[in-house]
Parts: sequence; C-alpha cells; structure tokens
Amino acid sequence: MNETEKMRKRASNMALEAEAIGLEDPPKVDLVRWITPEEWASALRECLTNAGFPVGYTTDGGISSANIPGEQTPALELAMYVCMGEYAIDPRYSEELNTEQRGILYDYQTTYYVSCLKKLGIEVSKPPSREVFMATADGDGWMPQLELPRDKGPEANTACPVLPPSNVLYGS
Repeated sequence: MNETEKMRKRASNMALEAEAIGLEDPPKVDLVRWITPEEWASALRECLTNAGFPVGYTTDGGISSANIPGEQTPALELAMYVCMGEYAIDPRYSEELNTEQRGILYDYQTTYYVSCLKKLGIEVSKPPSREVFMATADGDGWMPQLELPRDKGPEANTACPVLPPSNVLYGS
C-alpha cells in the first residue's frame, strides 16, 4: 500500500468517524504520524490529555473517558476525532493477512498465547492442525480469544496479547 492509498484510507476512516459522532463540518486534521496498533492507546491518551481531556487506561489496554463530565462529551468527541486523525493507525495493519502472516499468527497463538493463558489458569480448546487453521483463518477458524471467561477476560487481554507484535506480524 503506497502513501496515497494510505491517505485515502485515512480520509475514508475519518469521514466514517465524523458521521458516527455527528460532525457536520469536521475540521481538517493533518497527520502527525502513522502509528502501530500497540501505540494506539498511549498516543491517543497523550493527545487527549494535551487537548485537556485527561483520560485513563482500561484493564484491556484501551482508554477510558469515565472521568470526563457528560456535558463535555461533544468536545471530547471532537478531540478524539482530531487525535485519531493526527495519530492514525497505519492502514496496512487492517489489511487481510497473507499466507505467511497467517502462519506467523498460528505459531504465535499455539505457542505463546495458549501458554500465557494456561499460566493464568485459562484453558482453551485444542488448536486445529496448521493446515486446517491456514484454510480457515479468515474468520471461521480457531479463535481462542473468544473462549476467555468473562471474569478473566480483562486480565488475559492485558497479560496475553492475542496478536504477535506488529513488527513480527507485518514486518518493520
């Protein structure tokens, strides 16, 4: 994906976000930099804090605006729109995984992820063979993260990332 395609995807995502929060005349937002999925919460939190909205982290690694008064919701939504535009997740991270990447995902989930869950006392179903996983990895396959008990989900999401680091899965 070249830079022009990435910027087109960013513009489309921003238009959807503006529509979702009811921004009829959204401001022009310059890209500060592309970020990885792992950077999303910290980049957004820092940007929102600098905009006057001191948000916190959730137990699953997201951000929480629970401490922001309700009457500030429209201003917070605008700040989030701006921050998400300034620090946009590189669109290459939302593309469908290729065969090599699905193999990396299988190896990661069947070794690191399942072992990490076991250390937390969480058992998941036995993974399929690599061949079956590769044939069904586009959404209908084995997804152990969907088997997490509700009461242990936040702890597991924090301790055991579902995906390998972006630089491993997507390259540098």
